[in-house]
Amino acid sequence: MKPRFTTGELARLNGISKQTLIFYDRAGVFSPNEKDPRNGYRYYGADQLEVLDHILILKDMGLSLQEIRAFLSLSGPSDALAALRRQREALTARQRRLSAALTRLNVKISELEQLETPGEVRFETLPEGWITAQTVAPPGGTLEADIALKSLLRLVHDRQLPYLYQMGTRVSREAMAQERFTEVCEVFFPLHRAVRTRLCRPRPAGLYVRCLHAGPYSQTGDTYRLMLRAMAQRGLSPLDASYETCVLDSMTARSDSDYLTRIDIPVGGPVARPD
Repeated sequence: MKPRFTTGELARLNGISKQTLIFYDRAGVFSPNEKDPRNGYRYYGADQLEVLDHILILKDMGLSLQEIRAFLSLSGPSDALAALRRQREALTARQRRLSAALTRLNVKISELEQLETPGEVRFETLPEGWITAQTVAPPGGTLEADIALKSLLRLVHDRQLPYLYQMGTRVSREAMAQERFTEVCEVFFPLHRAVRTRLCRPRPAGLYVRCLHAGPYSQTGDTYRLMLRAMAQRGLSPLDASYETCVLDSMTARSDSDYLTRIDIPVGGPVARPD
């Protein structure tokens, strides 16, 4: 009598669960091919052992059960080779996505581990960075900024740009001068490397005044006033719009009172005199 195996025996032999084999059977991927005429029990034959090995290898390669079923029905080596090449391309693309996600996570974790003291105004020389940005429609309120961010996020995904898990907004020099601190002129995503396309540009290297704002975004005016006073004391003024980067937002904080927003303003001197 040829060797045959119950579901439990075959599961133990391959180091998988009995439920896995039952699932494969119901999915039409791998079913017992022998039936005992005396009791109606079904068994796996010895000739099926290699087939199960192939299924487990294909599963480890990342193929879905539907793809495995299609692969097992291929007519010859050329079809199998084409299918394996397609899977290689899919895994390579997934590897790139995972690598980018890991980079973004590392940056986010590093930033959270090295937070400065909220409300402490500092002057720092920052290296060049890269961003992808989009203009916000007037009047530059929360609704207009959210719409611009969603539009930019679609572009970032479509173009597969190397953005970080951060989002940012910018407030113009004119808005700062008139204390319209929540009027956003642009939204952006920081990039973890330079990308020379129409959608991307450098954030210039140079001297910046930096401060971490704690609390709701609607109250950033208090932090801006601190920063502008510190600039004036040094005879400096804003050279361009600010860069506001979300450090703690609704993803990592449960209340807007716990939000953290880093504000960077490029500065130079002397202070611009009013007309």
